[in-house]
Amino acid sequence: MSVSRQLTVIFALLIALTMSASANDVRISIPKRTKPTPVQKLNQEGVKEVQKHHYKKAKSLFYKAYLIDPNDPFTLNNLGYIAELEGQADRAQRYYSLAQEQGSDALVYKSTEPAAIGKPVGKIAGSAADTKMQVNRINVYAIGLL
Repeated sequence: MSVSRQLTVIFALLIALTMSASANDVRISIPKRTKPTPVQKLNQEGVKEVQKHHYKKAKSLFYKAYLIDPNDPFTLNNLGYIAELEGQADRAQRYYSLAQEQGSDALVYKSTEPAAIGKPVGKIAGSAADTKMQVNRINVYAIGLL
Protein backbone atom coordinates (compact mmCIF):
# COMPACT_ATOMS: atom_id res chain seq x y z
CA MET A 1 0.00 0.00 0.00
CA SER A 2 1.44 3.39 -0.95
CA VAL A 3 2.23 6.02 1.65
CA SER A 4 -0.47 8.39 0.38
CA ARG A 5 -3.02 5.56 0.51
CA GLN A 6 -1.98 4.72 4.07
CA LEU A 7 -2.32 8.35 5.12
CA THR A 8 -5.79 8.51 3.58
CA VAL A 9 -6.90 5.41 5.48
CA ILE A 10 -5.48 6.76 8.75
CA PHE A 11 -7.20 10.10 8.21
CA ALA A 12 -10.53 8.39 7.52
CA LEU A 13 -10.18 6.32 10.70
CA LEU A 14 -9.42 9.44 12.72
CA ILE A 15 -12.55 11.15 11.44
CA ALA A 16 -14.65 8.07 12.24
CA LEU A 17 -13.19 7.88 15.75
CA THR A 18 -13.81 11.52 16.51
CA MET A 19 -17.41 11.27 15.35
CA SER A 20 -18.14 8.21 17.51
CA ALA A 21 -16.31 9.21 20.69
CA SER A 22 -15.86 12.27 22.81
CA ALA A 23 -12.60 14.20 22.78
CA ASN A 24 -11.50 12.64 26.08
CA ASP A 25 -11.81 9.09 24.71
CA VAL A 26 -9.61 9.56 21.66
CA ARG A 27 -5.89 8.98 21.99
CA ILE A 28 -3.60 8.87 19.03
CA SER A 29 -0.08 7.62 19.50
CA ILE A 30 2.30 8.67 16.78
CA PRO A 31 5.41 6.49 16.53
CA LYS A 32 8.73 8.25 16.97
CA ARG A 33 11.16 8.26 14.12
CA THR A 34 13.48 5.30 14.43
CA LYS A 35 17.24 5.40 14.05
CA PRO A 36 18.60 4.08 10.77
CA THR A 37 19.86 0.50 10.74
CA PRO A 38 23.61 -0.05 10.24
CA VAL A 39 22.96 -0.90 6.56
CA GLN A 40 20.88 2.25 6.06
CA LYS A 41 23.52 4.35 7.76
CA LEU A 42 26.31 2.94 5.57
CA ASN A 43 24.25 3.53 2.42
CA GLN A 44 23.44 7.10 3.45
CA GLU A 45 27.11 7.80 4.16
CA GLY A 46 28.02 6.25 0.81
CA VAL A 47 25.57 8.48 -1.05
CA LYS A 48 27.12 11.51 0.65
CA GLU A 49 30.55 10.36 -0.53
CA VAL A 50 29.26 9.93 -4.09
CA GLN A 51 27.92 13.50 -3.97
CA LYS A 52 31.45 14.63 -3.02
CA HIS A 53 32.88 12.50 -5.88
CA HIS A 54 34.72 10.25 -3.38
CA TYR A 55 33.82 7.07 -5.24
CA LYS A 56 36.44 4.81 -3.64
CA LYS A 57 35.18 5.67 -0.15
CA ALA A 58 31.55 5.26 -1.27
CA LYS A 59 32.32 1.85 -2.77
CA SER A 60 33.91 0.76 0.48
CA LEU A 61 30.84 1.85 2.47
CA PHE A 62 28.46 0.09 0.07
CA TYR A 63 30.48 -3.14 0.30
CA LYS A 64 30.38 -2.97 4.11
CA ALA A 65 26.59 -2.63 3.88
CA TYR A 66 26.53 -5.58 1.46
CA LEU A 67 28.43 -7.76 3.93
CA ILE A 68 25.82 -7.02 6.59
CA ASP A 69 22.79 -7.57 4.33
CA PRO A 70 23.47 -8.92 0.82
CA ASN A 71 19.75 -8.70 -0.07
CA ASP A 72 19.23 -5.01 0.68
CA PRO A 73 17.88 -3.44 -2.55
CA PHE A 74 19.37 -0.02 -1.77
CA THR A 75 22.84 -1.50 -1.31
CA LEU A 76 22.53 -3.54 -4.51
CA ASN A 77 21.39 -0.47 -6.45
CA ASN A 78 24.25 1.60 -5.02
CA LEU A 79 26.80 -1.06 -5.94
CA GLY A 80 25.33 -1.12 -9.44
CA TYR A 81 25.74 2.63 -9.70
CA ILE A 82 29.40 2.42 -8.61
CA ALA A 83 30.04 -0.42 -11.09
CA GLU A 84 28.46 1.70 -13.80
CA LEU A 85 30.72 4.64 -12.92
CA GLU A 86 33.69 2.30 -13.23
CA GLY A 87 32.55 1.25 -16.71
CA GLN A 88 31.52 -2.26 -15.67
CA ALA A 89 28.13 -2.36 -17.42
CA ASP A 90 27.55 -6.11 -17.04
CA ARG A 91 28.32 -6.06 -13.34
CA ALA A 92 26.14 -2.99 -12.85
CA GLN A 93 23.25 -4.69 -14.65
CA ARG A 94 23.57 -7.75 -12.37
CA TYR A 95 23.36 -5.57 -9.28
CA TYR A 96 20.38 -3.67 -10.69
CA SER A 97 18.61 -6.93 -11.53
CA LEU A 98 19.20 -8.25 -8.01
CA ALA A 99 17.84 -5.00 -6.56
CA GLN A 100 14.68 -5.24 -8.67
CA GLU A 101 14.17 -8.90 -7.72
CA GLN A 102 13.90 -7.97 -4.04
CA GLY A 103 10.41 -6.58 -4.67
CA SER A 104 10.77 -3.88 -2.06
CA ASP A 105 8.28 -1.04 -1.70
CA ALA A 106 10.82 0.94 0.33
CA LEU A 107 11.11 4.54 -0.83
CA VAL A 108 14.35 6.31 -1.72
CA TYR A 109 15.16 8.87 0.98
CA LYS A 110 18.45 10.30 -0.37
CA SER A 111 19.86 10.14 -3.87
CA THR A 112 22.37 11.84 -6.12
CA GLU A 113 19.50 11.98 -8.63
CA PRO A 114 16.70 14.24 -7.28
CA ALA A 115 14.08 12.55 -9.49
CA ALA A 116 14.63 9.25 -7.62
CA ILE A 117 13.77 10.62 -4.17
CA GLY A 118 10.45 9.31 -2.89
CA LYS A 119 10.18 6.52 -5.48
CA PRO A 120 10.34 2.78 -4.70
CA VAL A 121 13.87 1.41 -5.05
CA GLY A 122 12.65 -1.48 -7.20
CA LYS A 123 11.35 0.94 -9.82
CA ILE A 124 14.41 3.16 -10.02
CA ALA A 125 17.09 0.44 -9.82
CA GLY A 126 19.21 0.75 -12.93
CA SER A 127 17.20 3.53 -14.52
CA ALA A 128 19.60 6.44 -14.35
CA ALA A 129 17.93 9.66 -15.39
CA ASP A 130 21.40 11.12 -15.79
CA THR A 131 22.12 11.37 -19.52
CA LYS A 132 25.87 11.03 -18.90
CA MET A 133 25.27 7.59 -17.42
CA GLN A 134 23.07 6.58 -20.36
CA VAL A 135 25.80 7.68 -22.78
CA ASN A 136 28.35 5.75 -20.70
CA ARG A 137 26.23 2.58 -20.97
CA ILE A 138 26.02 2.99 -24.73
CA ASN A 139 29.79 3.54 -24.99
CA VAL A 140 30.61 0.48 -22.88
CA TYR A 141 28.19 -1.62 -24.93
CA ALA A 142 29.74 -0.36 -28.18
CA ILE A 143 33.25 -1.20 -27.00
CA GLY A 144 32.02 -4.66 -26.05
CA LEU A 145 30.72 -5.15 -29.57
CA LEU A 146 34.11 -4.22 -31.04
